[in-house]
Amino acid sequence: MSKVRYLIVFIFFLFHYTSNAQVGRFVKDMRDSIRFYKEHTKPRLLLGFDNNITFLGSQSVRVNGLKLGLNYKKFHYFLGLHGTPNPITEVDLINQQQSIPDTLFKSLQFNFATLGFTYTHWATKHWYFESTAQIGIGSGERFEQFNSQVSRRTIIPIYPASIDSKAFYMITSWVGAGTGLGMRKALNSRSQFDGLFYSLSARFLLGEFYRKVIRKNKGKNK
Repeated sequence: MSKVRYLIVFIFFLFHYTSNAQVGRFVKDMRDSIRFYKEHTKPRLLLGFDNNITFLGSQSVRVNGLKLGLNYKKFHYFLGLHGTPNPITEVDLINQQQSIPDTLFKSLQFNFATLGFTYTHWATKHWYFESTAQIGIGSGERFEQFNSQVSRRTIIPIYPASIDSKAFYMITSWVGAGTGLGMRKALNSRSQFDGLFYSLSARFLLGEFYRKVIRKNKGKNK
């Protein structure tokens, strides 16, 4: 084996070892910080919107979301509800060699609930950078109509899993807005429910709002 090959193998093993070490260090640091904040932080109630625009095939659709959970400052757990307020629609003309082509109308929409976990990688007084993983259960509905006469409606169970990263700007200590990018995979169905998405979110910390606004005003009125 030539010296170049030895060098390539050495670089490969060095990169592999370094990557594994960094991943292992990240996992250890995250585990330690979760343990620390659980022991030393009182959880605050979290209420937030989790809206996004998702791409299914070549089309896009808005997905509305709402999440409720417990915020430990460095991370939070939550329950989420998500759904498409409007379906994706598509009209195809088939048998176009006929004098009057046949028309096939199709629409697709879905709703699901999730369990999620968010970890904050970096934070300042106003800025947060975080990653979220979710897994859930729900159903999709596919509707097809042929020549405005024959129709078929199909209900499809789905088990979506998603990961995304967001950057948040906290306007005050209890309310903020953010944007991010993510990817969703429906674990048990065909790729019709898979897609990339970008998100527009709002964060509202109920516990912090109560302490900083409601309880503070009550103290002033006494």
